[in-house]
Amino acid sequence: MWVCPYTGRVTKNPTDLDVDHLVALGEIDAAGGNSWPIERRTAFANDPDNLISVYKGSNRSKGDKDAYLWLPPNIANCTWYLEERSQVWEKYNIQIDSDEKSSVEFFLNKCPKHEKGIKLNRVRRWLGTWFDGLF
Repeated sequence: MWVCPYTGRVTKNPTDLDVDHLVALGEIDAAGGNSWPIERRTAFANDPDNLISVYKGSNRSKGDKDAYLWLPPNIANCTWYLEERSQVWEKYNIQIDSDEKSSVEFFLNKCPKHEKGIKLNRVRRWLGTWFDGLF
């Protein structure tokens, strides 16, 4: 059984999955990776730190978008996603553009609050509407 970290969707069928690059190959090309030696490009493309099994629909919606244009629909994993991408950037000394940098900083500050908010919403549904006035 697999759980997609992007969507939270659970499947037992491996054909529902794609292998995604956390930091997409097209994104690296746009950041100057197209000038990397072939050995470095190959290492990046096959690096297990940058590969993840995800629901194929989420992989295809992400494409080669950066964190400025795409975040996982499962907000509970937003912080994880951004931190994992940051580790890949550091490992390969990738310089990100100012739009993505601003987006990452914004969401790293906001995502933990939203992640807690999702848990509170579940509690609110369980306890009923009177709970809304407490927070």
